[in-house]
Amino acid sequence: MKFYSLGSNCSILTWKQVTFLIDCGLEPFQDVHTAISSEKSTDSISPTAISPIRLPSESLFDLYQVDIILIHNQKLDHKMSPFLKKIQIYCTLPTKDLGKPLFNEIFSNWKQHSHHHLHKNQKEQMMEWWIKELWNTITPISFDEPIKLYHNELVCTAKSSGFALGSCNWVLESKIQKEKIVILGASSTAWKRHPTPLHLHEMNQCDVLLCLEDAFQKNPFPWTQTAYQTDTQLLEMCKHIRQAISNGGDVLIPVHSTGLVLDLIDSIKTYLQSINLGQSIPMFFISSMADYSLQYANISSEWMNSSKQVKVSQAENPFVHLQLLKNKQLLLFDSVSQEFATAYFMQNRTNNPCIIFASHPSLQIGPICKLISLLDKNSKNMLLCVEHEFPYSMTQQVKKMQVVQLAIELRLSQREWVEVVVQEIQPKQIVIPQQWHSTALEQVVQGFPYASHNKVEIRTFEPLSILEWTELGQPLSMQQIEMNANLAQKIYPQPRIPFHHQIEAIAPIPKPYTISSKNGNNFISVEEAQGATQQMSLYGRIQLPYLLQYLQTHGIDISQLEITKQVNGFTLNHKETETRIIIHSSLETEIETYGTTKPQESLQMRQLFKQMVLNCLVV
Repeated sequence: MKFYSLGSNCSILTWKQVTFLIDCGLEPFQDVHTAISSEKSTDSISPTAISPIRLPSESLFDLYQVDIILIHNQKLDHKMSPFLKKIQIYCTLPTKDLGKPLFNEIFSNWKQHSHHHLHKNQKEQMMEWWIKELWNTITPISFDEPIKLYHNELVCTAKSSGFALGSCNWVLESKIQKEKIVILGASSTAWKRHPTPLHLHEMNQCDVLLCLEDAFQKNPFPWTQTAYQTDTQLLEMCKHIRQAISNGGDVLIPVHSTGLVLDLIDSIKTYLQSINLGQSIPMFFISSMADYSLQYANISSEWMNSSKQVKVSQAENPFVHLQLLKNKQLLLFDSVSQEFATAYFMQNRTNNPCIIFASHPSLQIGPICKLISLLDKNSKNMLLCVEHEFPYSMTQQVKKMQVVQLAIELRLSQREWVEVVVQEIQPKQIVIPQQWHSTALEQVVQGFPYASHNKVEIRTFEPLSILEWTELGQPLSMQQIEMNANLAQKIYPQPRIPFHHQIEAIAPIPKPYTISSKNGNNFISVEEAQGATQQMSLYGRIQLPYLLQYLQTHGIDISQLEITKQVNGFTLNHKETETRIIIHSSLETEIETYGTTKPQESLQMRQLFKQMVLNCLVV
């Protein structure tokens, strides 16, 4: 079992001979981050020479060997690379439905702000193909819906993470070998928000709790401190808005077109009503998918928390924005158009400030660029940055406006992770980013009652690194394989009853044959042999209880057998005749003599063991 960290929000997990790609992120505007950090002047950075994506590193792993892709949520940096082959891709329905327009919006905005679209390179052409074609190959699933893989020996299940609409964590289980891995992505314990709350049921007592880099807050608090709660952060944001409005200024809030913006609209409107400003302060939401995002949230009650579902069942509006749209207190625009300018300046003539939500929080593409130029002329206006992904240096292009950096962190703090997730799940092994590990943290985890019997092993990883286990790496006992019709006609497997004296057999696969693997599926084909005769070959499994019972009924004193169970099977050692049977889980059996003092007895016992083993085969 191996874990590869390929960069932010992109990982590889190989387990049971299956390769999972976890959130093949297209890291947004990383080059912009670098450019601004190294730029000494305060001039804005032109995106004309900057790509909005950076593909994950392929230096550690060949991405074309991936079998299955698992996606946690609909944010851009969790979408998979369009340069991968067509393979099995799984995510929840909201992730698929909201992800495509969000991806399309960001890519379209970038082209509008650059000259690259005049000379399309190969990456851009493949990106457009990805949006139009490959997205349709994604298989949407529901929470708790099992994905059965490889003859049902592996099962993947999505559990709600509470981070966004349809966001999930993944549980991987080996049903036969009773092993379980939990992959923890971006999760939130803020139960008052709109998504389905964090779901930890059926994750308990897992073998490995694998925590990805984006599972935690960007600037984690020490576990001994209490991090800011989401409600506290939202209240602090509302106080900043009130201050700007009191000074007669407008408030500009860069946001993603889905996710946090739903909570912001509800919280701000509720706060304004509490200070008797609910009717006088209008809101604008400017994004090409603003209408789609709000309308989709209205019809997705099954993906919301229980309080929202109750409102829907009682024919009430689950969100405040529905009433705001009806009363025209919330206006939606695709872009900073003439229509928006008319509505905005009409509002200013009445001397009432307004609140504007706009895409994109990077401040490099989308309507936000024009809005900064428009509002930066008045020092009373405020730029309120609430999305946590982008650094404060992004705001260096602002000249006069007030700039408030208040990142609303929805993800787990270190204390929440320890007290809620670890204590509830009780994992045997924990894998976390190196920056999160500390001696104090390990002492707290080892102090849990469940860890008193077996010490919890804590492993760490760094970006662009490989982590390997030996405890959970046993291969699948069976794998599903597809064969061509020519080969299928030559093989006749027949199940048999245990202890029956007649030996059943099937024809072996003739050589030469070819076994190949593609898109997570195995294929076997064989070339037609001219005039070849086929020999019969024995096939089946040996179960230890059946074999011991059969030996005892045929006069073998099983008390003389030394039985040793191994990871891949078991060994029966008959000391008197210096003969042993080695049975592997890979359907191979060895009967051998390990001594030379009793050659005749050993030969007779080997022949007897062989006959008995053959009679105990179970297909």
